[in-house]
Amino acid sequence: MSSQQKILVIGGNGVTGKLIVRDLLEHLPNVQIDIGSRSSKKPTIISNRTNKIKIDINNEATAKQIIKNYNLVILSIGPFSSFGDRPHKICTQAGVDCLDINDEISAAKEIFQLDRFAREREVKILTGMGMCPGLTTLLLLSLLQKMPPGKKSLHLRLCFAKNPEVGIAAAQTALSGFRGKVTEIDNGELVLVEAQDDSEYCFPNFDRPLPTVHCPSVDAWNFSLHPPVDLSQIAKLDLKIYTEGMSSETVKTLRKAKWTNNQKIIKLLSIFAVFLNNLSAKNFDDNLTSAVAECIGKDESKQVYVSGLNSYEMTARFVSAIAELLLFERNVIEAGVHSLIEFCDRDCKTLLNLLKKRQINLTFQDCTNREIATKYN
Repeated sequence: MSSQQKILVIGGNGVTGKLIVRDLLEHLPNVQIDIGSRSSKKPTIISNRTNKIKIDINNEATAKQIIKNYNLVILSIGPFSSFGDRPHKICTQAGVDCLDINDEISAAKEIFQLDRFAREREVKILTGMGMCPGLTTLLLLSLLQKMPPGKKSLHLRLCFAKNPEVGIAAAQTALSGFRGKVTEIDNGELVLVEAQDDSEYCFPNFDRPLPTVHCPSVDAWNFSLHPPVDLSQIAKLDLKIYTEGMSSETVKTLRKAKWTNNQKIIKLLSIFAVFLNNLSAKNFDDNLTSAVAECIGKDESKQVYVSGLNSYEMTARFVSAIAELLLFERNVIEAGVHSLIEFCDRDCKTLLNLLKKRQINLTFQDCTNREIATKYN
């Protein structure tokens, strides 16, 4: 391997992947950033520091030989439920650190099973380094640091404005998540509860509440696996989202459908949904997308949020910051499989500074004197 640091972004031709590549090129001027894809499609980003690398994760032997040439691999492929832990296992066999933007609990369960293998091979695997989990995890951890001891409720709320371009894998993940029951923490325990799609939330930059739908929370699953605080002190940790153009009634219909486990039907629906989005999302406003975390305690409540970027930009810039930290701060985390919870135990301050360079700023608000409990009915 040459002395120049090299990163391979597998899925670097995708909607999120190309934004990751662009951000890495901007912030890591002395690093080669290669675009990994199984298709012959030409990359949309052309630079003298990028090469198009044809790689197919399904061809494990060849993929391993390719990955050996890199210092770090970023996995921007999906849906992750289709790949499970295979890409991470290949990276571990090749002896190369990797990080992903996984947002599915089923895949996270498989990936964390590689922990012992990764430690034996002295490989670092960081999973869930996108917008949710990832950025949302950082919001939750930042809030907890500012709250006094005692029982508290944590609420994640995401507002997705229409994007000019939507990835099929992202649409598949979203549609697959609309099941009858969702994962959250309730009274200190990870539970499956009936989805409640009848609540509203007033997001930053909006003067009226918006309808939200109940979604499974990977952050809740991660908290149960590696609790950053005593779980008995967490009365609730849930996730609800608003997606422009998708009504609560549509989601309720999807939850009742009997084909939600059929990935072929889900993929066809996703392709159709992406087609409709690309026709209608001509006028879009990044300021209307936001990620919000709120912590409600007995005597004090706080909110923290990020806005001003679309969800793909938030994901790309966040994972780029993590990659920079992992590449140049070798002792920031030990070998093994980690979520952001363990990562922030070591160096949250440096990460926050890297995010500021990328125009991701956390805005805190005191909500103690504001009537907010009604928003979670």
